[in-house]
Amino acid sequence: MATIPVRRAEVPGLGIMEMTEDRRITRFVEKPKDPAVQDTLRLDKNWYPKLDIEGDEEFFLASMGIYIFNAMP
Repeated sequence: MATIPVRRAEVPGLGIMEMTEDRRITRFVEKPKDPAVQDTLRLDKNWYPKLDIEGDEEFFLASMGIYIFNAMP
């Protein structure tokens, strides 16, 4: 799964993920609009240097929506 960091303003329109220290996706919420739910999905700032995120704003991990299909004849 590919993710991209996004700001809170973009969260209600995207699928947002939570991941563990070993980069496993443990939770996915489609287009969370409730600010309390969004708060639980906020990316921990300890991840910023690991993911090359600059700045001190809050970020969330959004699904990039990359899909692979097997074309059946």
